[in-house]
Amino acid sequence: MNYARLVQYRENGRVDFRGTEHEFYHRYKDRLGVNAGQVINLNNQTWKSYFELLKLYKQGKLPKFMGKPSPPGFWKDKVLGKRVLRIFVRNDRYYLEPINGGEGYLVLKDWGLRIKYAGRIKWSGKQGTLVIKLEGNRWFAYVPITVGEKPAKSNPRGYVKGVYEKIQIDKPRGSNKAFIDIGLNNLFAVVFNHTDTAILIKGSTVKAEYYYWKREVKTYQSVRDWLRNHGFESWRKYHTYYLHAIYKRRRGLGITIARQLGSWRGQCMKWALMRSSSDTHTWSAKTMVMSSTPIFGGSTKSLNGSAKYCRSMESDYM
Repeated sequence: MNYARLVQYRENGRVDFRGTEHEFYHRYKDRLGVNAGQVINLNNQTWKSYFELLKLYKQGKLPKFMGKPSPPGFWKDKVLGKRVLRIFVRNDRYYLEPINGGEGYLVLKDWGLRIKYAGRIKWSGKQGTLVIKLEGNRWFAYVPITVGEKPAKSNPRGYVKGVYEKIQIDKPRGSNKAFIDIGLNNLFAVVFNHTDTAILIKGSTVKAEYYYWKREVKTYQSVRDWLRNHGFESWRKYHTYYLHAIYKRRRGLGITIARQLGSWRGQCMKWALMRSSSDTHTWSAKTMVMSSTPIFGGSTKSLNGSAKYCRSMESDYM
């Protein structure tokens, strides 16, 4: 459908939304059922966003760093030239059957499938459109959840039961407050309203890990391109390494900061509570300097050990 719309746009400068919707819905409804409409809706949103951006661009209202918008493209690996497979399932055409805290079954009504999954469900609420992706050699299911919202009465199984029923800040244990400034070289700088003592958490290790994976991406990319240009089939192996490094660089940094934030937040709360009962107004100015623990890079053994250390920190302080 997107290809047909691209052809229309390049030939006429416009897109026939109603005509293409009718054509492709009836072409694929026998195989996808009502889920064909989910794909069409997503493509509609993408094209409408493009036209809105194009309008702002012609009016000169886009930021200077943004160039001219491009029409919607395709989901594919630009190096391998293969299309990326994604399956969209409407929110009332599937449901989850949890077995325990980390396993269960994903039931797809339209295809009569009951697929076992592994993964902890964190939030409870109304489920959205299911997205199933093939990443590498594994399938991943992404379930968007509107936390705290109940599904329609016509879809009673559209409620996902997770660990948390609602998003809520921890109930304050006292009247004191902590103020956190997030930075790069100094990951967190924390001050309190009841004492002149501050906590400074160095972020140099996290920063170093990010640049480590950034260098790895460039290295694997250059080796991969050289092998491919000279006709060696082993370039595919280095392309896998390249994708893995990109994943570590993008996702790894966010996971690191989230874990550190959770761990140090709990530690700050515990530290503040221990001292709030003491006479702190006579203390001299102090700074506690801490170094964040790396959880990326090195061998698999050190990676697992660091991850276990972070989990133990969370269990101690959260």
